[in-house]
Amino acid sequence: WSFGNFLYKSFRAKDDQGNEVHRTQMHSQMISSFLAGRANKTPADIISEWMMHPDGRLPASHPNADLMFSTTVPYTEIRPVRAALTSFAVQAKVAAEAEEAVALKNGLHVIEDYQPVTQHLFEAIAMRRPRIRNDEVLSREARPAEMVCVITHAIATLDFCRTDQANLLPLMRGILYFGSSAPVELINYNCRIGNMPAPATIRRALVTLSGDESNATQAHGSDPDTAGFLFVDNTQNYLLVRDACMGRESVMNSGMAGLYLEAPDIDVAVFILEEKRALITKNLRKEMPVDELLGYLDQEDADFTGTLLFLDVLARCIPALKSLSGEIEIRFLATAKFTLPAGKAVVHPLEANHPYRTQGRDVRFSGADCAVQ
Repeated sequence: WSFGNFLYKSFRAKDDQGNEVHRTQMHSQMISSFLAGRANKTPADIISEWMMHPDGRLPASHPNADLMFSTTVPYTEIRPVRAALTSFAVQAKVAAEAEEAVALKNGLHVIEDYQPVTQHLFEAIAMRRPRIRNDEVLSREARPAEMVCVITHAIATLDFCRTDQANLLPLMRGILYFGSSAPVELINYNCRIGNMPAPATIRRALVTLSGDESNATQAHGSDPDTAGFLFVDNTQNYLLVRDACMGRESVMNSGMAGLYLEAPDIDVAVFILEEKRALITKNLRKEMPVDELLGYLDQEDADFTGTLLFLDVLARCIPALKSLSGEIEIRFLATAKFTLPAGKAVVHPLEANHPYRTQGRDVRFSGADCAVQ
């Protein structure tokens, strides 16, 4: 036996057929004590000596000199010890990170949490060391990798090629192409190279997402403890046929579309119909004098608002005063009597329909359809 065969036979657990190798009791105890770290010298000590031993260093002219930390050549095919150990560490870590990242419970943020080694390798490729000029660090302006998510897209594409379950970012890209009316050939090409799913998958995802959005919109709109705004407007676009042929003609597509906005800051008590009817029954307006009615008005605020509106009209119509538009808008926002808290509006798009806006019956049907949604 050679020394390599002796070590291989000593630690071998299964044969070529996958059956467990029979070992004596003393053999099992010695191997178990060594691998469990209970011996005087542990596997880490052996690996450290292998990495530092001068016999394991390869000259620059050796064909395996460039296989240190290799992620392409399997570590079982690398014969020198230092290149094999470093490649084993990188490949095992990258594979484990990829399996954790493509789990169904994880989202896009897992690249930083579960694939730090992969991210570091991609950053080393995508980003150079920052240049220093006159003791100042110059930042990269053209497509900085950390700003435009180049690394995130690259790693997400590789994860998607590994398993079609890791399709969050590729699916978002496919929906963007679909919503931008990209040619189906372009979507098929990106599907072929692993950038996005197939068109049928994108369509199924859109149907599922639209169903979830419809359920959320109906749940919020039918809840008596919530309020919202419904915006409805007519839409039209002209379909121009550039290649004239039989059966095709340019048409005007008209319809009606709507949006539903959640209004969490509105007190729903003002919409209680019973209280409104009770106030109408009391009819307090018939005994209210004019002076008392005017007392409810903030005349000073009304005058100030009217002045700002007049100045805004002048700034819009007179080119010489256009520079004052910004100052007027700031005063509108800063001196308002009642200001709404800053926040992102939750918008729910509604399904469009195709009525004839000149016919009252179709307009009523469209409004009722938006209300039902």
